[in-house]
Amino acid sequence: MSAPPVKVLLAIRVDPHQVARIAAVSPRLLVTYRPELLPAGGLTGAAPARDPADGVTSMGGASAWRDLLADAEIMLGFDWEEPGNLLRRAPRLRWVQADSAGIGEFVAAHGLVDDRLQLTTASGVHGQPISEYVLAGMLHFAKRFPDLAEWKAAREWRPYTPVELAGSEVLIIGLGAIGRAVARLCAAVGMRVTGLRRTGGPPPPGVSHILGHAELDERLPDFSFVVLAAPLTPWTHHLLDRPRIERLRRGAVVINVGRGALIDEEALVAALAGGGLGGAVLDVFEIEPLPAASPLWSLSNVVITAHSCGAVTEEPDRIVDLFIDNLGRYLSGQALRNLYQADRGY
Repeated sequence: MSAPPVKVLLAIRVDPHQVARIAAVSPRLLVTYRPELLPAGGLTGAAPARDPADGVTSMGGASAWRDLLADAEIMLGFDWEEPGNLLRRAPRLRWVQADSAGIGEFVAAHGLVDDRLQLTTASGVHGQPISEYVLAGMLHFAKRFPDLAEWKAAREWRPYTPVELAGSEVLIIGLGAIGRAVARLCAAVGMRVTGLRRTGGPPPPGVSHILGHAELDERLPDFSFVVLAAPLTPWTHHLLDRPRIERLRRGAVVINVGRGALIDEEALVAALAGGGLGGAVLDVFEIEPLPAASPLWSLSNVVITAHSCGAVTEEPDRIVDLFIDNLGRYLSGQALRNLYQADRGY
């Protein structure tokens, strides 16, 4: 007797050739892709914001999406419509492959921790583009691009003295796939790299020293750059709080590619506006989208991107590659890659 089909529902937008690649993993797979039932745009992320003008607008469309959820055993992406009701709406669901590395907040907010449901993250997919973004942010301030733009606008011919990244001290908070990629790139340009992670252990490639948490406050003034690449957990919430921000070296640059709430945003604004910090490169914020009233918009020493620094053109293919690898593991009963651990929050 043949095994029953494994029903796979694609809840993010992908190209047709990617759908074919997924279906080709095994004849047991019954892959459903209904892009007309999905929100407009590309990858949804872990917590897509629903726009009433997007996605399902008719009763028939809503009913069709509910029927697909009710049958799905595997999903690529979460239910964009009612993520908090996913376990009720998809009673046969056993595994969701997320298209984001940091899903802890989303999972906790929507009550998606359940013994019958495996969740896997996209950890490792975004390391290269995000590390390049971090390096670009460092160069932006080290080579004084804001000053250059100002002098160009004023038609001023000014010789200037930038600084080298080589030899600069950088602290990377969080040494997951993204933090390790940042470390390798920083080390490649000659920076001295220190890492901070909750679990300790030996330093990964590119990192010369692992900082103990107890050493953090004492060592903060040593760094010209502080990169936050950690997930948001109770341990990391406001890890860079007002006292720690005030301890940073004058002129230091803060780069946040983790989660917005790793930093006390109000204290960060005060340090940037008051001249204590040299600048900030921010892809994530405590409230997203960043409100128009936020003072961060008006600060000339702040670079802002809309939580999208890893969204390069290669991203969809890399997520599908990961999903395909995990599909093979799922069908053969092997452990899945990037399995989310609720007790850690990542």
